[in-house]
Amino acid sequence: AINSSNLYNVNIHTALNSSVIEPVTAELIEKDGSGFRINGGLKLFGGSTRSYRKKSYEIKFKKKYGDAHLEYKLYDTVDSSIFESIVLRTGSQDEFQWSKRSLIRDIVATSLVHDYTTVDVQAYKPVVLYINGSYWGLYFIREKVDENFVANHYNVNATEKNTDLLRIDGEVKSGSSKKYNEMISFIRNNSLSNKNNYAKIKEQIDIENYCDFWIAEMWSTNYDIINMRYFRNPDVDKGKWKFVFYDLDSGFYNYRENQYGIAYYAGYNNIWNNSLSTVLLYNMMKSSEFRKTFVERLSYNLKNTWSTKNFTKKIDDVIKEIGKDEIKRNLSRWNVCSYSEWEDHIKDLKNFAKLRNAAIVKEAKSYFNLSSSEVKKYFGDVK
Repeated sequence: AINSSNLYNVNIHTALNSSVIEPVTAELIEKDGSGFRINGGLKLFGGSTRSYRKKSYEIKFKKKYGDAHLEYKLYDTVDSSIFESIVLRTGSQDEFQWSKRSLIRDIVATSLVHDYTTVDVQAYKPVVLYINGSYWGLYFIREKVDENFVANHYNVNATEKNTDLLRIDGEVKSGSSKKYNEMISFIRNNSLSNKNNYAKIKEQIDIENYCDFWIAEMWSTNYDIINMRYFRNPDVDKGKWKFVFYDLDSGFYNYRENQYGIAYYAGYNNIWNNSLSTVLLYNMMKSSEFRKTFVERLSYNLKNTWSTKNFTKKIDDVIKEIGKDEIKRNLSRWNVCSYSEWEDHIKDLKNFAKLRNAAIVKEAKSYFNLSSSEVKKYFGDVK
């Protein structure tokens, strides 16, 4: 529940730097009748999607609202039951912007990465949202990617001081970029084709995690990669950098997209209309050991994370979890598209999976200069 004028005040302040936050009482009712009721502060969440009719929100828990944090087991995939904030997320661009709106791209993609790799993703919980008794539609409760996210995922003390959390465009979300910049400086001045130099980088990056992250980004042809995030904490894997697969509402459109172009050049590349640095990936590819590891991880991921069978099944599982009737009700509430159109969009999403593996294997063969026997060795049974 929230005062209607306060809700209006939150909704109209769509600027990214808006600090508007209003008191709210949030209640979760599970199917079995359990749940919670808590006071917090409501604010808008997201970037360009703030202008959409259906908003994403963040609920922050602070003593001035009544409760310093939420104590509740929200997610099956996260052990922690203590949260300083939660996000109420819509389908974002996948609900209102792009032509083939499925509502579930991000949920499907991040769930698969969680199931088959060590790359961190946001946990989710689908809910039906009512505001002051009015039906507001289908939402997903998500974790906010911040230092508390790291604390909850690794059961460590993670604060703004000891946890470096960065975005690919250089924005510092927590901590500082000092360690990362020092690593990049070393890479610029010391070729990773040298085994000793690469060994030093292996001490600073979780290599398998890094490969799996980039494979996920490349396979999904994620257009909105600016939300790429990575972090380090001294108590997590000896302070190695780890990566977060995040925000896939703009993925899975062009199965022919050759993603290896982003590793061809150092400096700032025009990645999906964003000028972003690819100096790390470009230089990592100079190491023969890293290239071999990347191909091995690509083989694993195409047979597991991104197999046509697993991708299709995950789509069906998520739809079943939400319920088709609820999807119909949400589509009607926000006039997203007709249900038959939505079904066609789901077919398109599944069709992407059927076509993407053959395309990315072809791209890998060219980029890594693989022989026919090597292609057969690594990708012969990819489906």
